[in-house]
Amino acid sequence: MTLLVADTPSLVSIGCAEQYDPSALSLLFDGFDVVVPQAVVDEIETLASYDHDHRQPAQAAVDALDTARIVSQVNISESVPPLDLGERAAIELANDEQSQYLLCDEFTNLTLIASALDDAELLTTPALMTAFVDAGVLTKADAQAQLSEVAALRSWDNNSYYQRARRVLDQL
Repeated sequence: MTLLVADTPSLVSIGCAEQYDPSALSLLFDGFDVVVPQAVVDEIETLASYDHDHRQPAQAAVDALDTARIVSQVNISESVPPLDLGERAAIELANDEQSQYLLCDEFTNLTLIASALDDAELLTTPALMTAFVDAGVLTKADAQAQLSEVAALRSWDNNSYYQRARRVLDQL
């Protein structure tokens, strides 16, 4: 199975549409060997404990992590960019594990994050949902609905990555 390391924002994003069947969240954990650093788990659990709009998506991500491999110790080198602890740990883990993908929705720092990766390909939630349609495991209509739900909760209406994914999905 393909190895994928995920960070906090991406897991919360994909958790926004967990009520669909199939959901992109379930497809992620069914289709990939998901590995997550403990720092990401801690961040998601903290988000799930707060009373705010992201509580339910964070809880969905926490529940889904039961099938992930959690790595408790990740050594963060000086070469990892100055991001929050979860993102730095996810980058380092992707490099250490020689992961094929890093799922990351830290849109303002994608170039910085991509430059810190050794071999892993940077993947965002919008791109992941498009890939699920391409692979035939998610219908175009379901991907559009789930992506719209994620965008509404995550305030992505003006996000260029989301807009591009919508255009790609519309053309499929």
